Amino acid sequence: MQCPEVREENRGTVYQSSGESSTCQAADDTVEFLTGSGGSIMALEGWAVALIVIGSILTIVALMSFVYYWCVLRYRVADTSVSMAGKTIVITGASSGIGKATALALARRGARLILACRNEQKTAQVISEIKQAVPDGAEILYRHLDLVSLKSVRSFAERIIREESKLDILINNAGIGQKGRTEDGFDLMFGVNHFGPFLLTNLLLDLLRKSAPSRVVNLSSLAHRFSPAFDFTEFDKDDDSSAGGAVRYLRLASYPISKMAVNLFTRELGRRLADDSQVTVCSVHPGIVYTGAIDGALRRGSCRKLLIPLFRFLMRTPEAGAQCVIHCAIDESVRQHSGDYFVDCRPGNEGAMASDEALAKQLWEVSCQATGL
Repeated sequence: MQCPEVREENRGTVYQSSGESSTCQAADDTVEFLTGSGGSIMALEGWAVALIVIGSILTIVALMSFVYYWCVLRYRVADTSVSMAGKTIVITGASSGIGKATALALARRGARLILACRNEQKTAQVISEIKQAVPDGAEILYRHLDLVSLKSVRSFAERIIREESKLDILINNAGIGQKGRTEDGFDLMFGVNHFGPFLLTNLLLDLLRKSAPSRVVNLSSLAHRFSPAFDFTEFDKDDDSSAGGAVRYLRLASYPISKMAVNLFTRELGRRLADDSQVTVCSVHPGIVYTGAIDGALRRGSCRKLLIPLFRFLMRTPEAGAQCVIHCAIDESVRQHSGDYFVDCRPGNEGAMASDEALAKQLWEVSCQATGL
């Protein structure tokens, strides 16, 4: 619409058609609102940006709160009333982290502990700390075990069988998330997280049967859900490893695969023990825990050090992570769930691959071959 012509008079500007004056005035007002000196469009854009920023901040806070609740605050505590007096318990990797917290909790319940670790000096310090924390005293022994070496595993098992009349609980806690190669040529993660505990458990199985009712608790991880398919090729023709020769079972070189192997081993062992003994076996996801290994990894980079407070905030303490391990070691209800995977002190949902019975049997056969069992 075009505005009508105007003419100048002494009294000012007037429209020739008074009927259209209000419409033109509204149009002028709109133009002035949109482009006038008030900068209304820019003001609206500023408000929109502010709302987006505030909404983003609130979303981030909400997500962090959810993660904090789910990973840190949301966990069950193992029954503190159960006495473990008279029980002999082997805990691997008990010189720090979840293993150390588990040892302290079980010592407070009266258990006799055998800490199976690599570093004698570090373990001696842990034993001293636990004895100071347990007012009634605690019987705690150090025995050398290095899961990097199958020879060390066999030597440890032979000593336990020779010196101990019974073994009530074996807690395969030790684990690693670093790349490397074991003494026997395996990938470091798969060797330490699966082959070593597999051999150790089988070597001590007769003593566990003799001590029944007894238990085996295997430390797994939520990471098992991200495991790719298993490839049991022992020697990879494409492996160009230079240090110490080719890595055996190189295609199993993955932390998620090693933890899936823990679950498959637990399932298969549970099936094999179902009819002829009272040995209960279970695997455990302790939660996302801030351990010494994570702390060490963060401290190796100057930039990564800045993330330490955030990781501490978002991850559980070793004491919290140990609760499900302790529950599986002491609670009577666990005996009804041999072979199962536990999360937050109750049976949890595993990745689909963990229920593959044929894969579990194949892994068992490969593990026997690899460890010389």
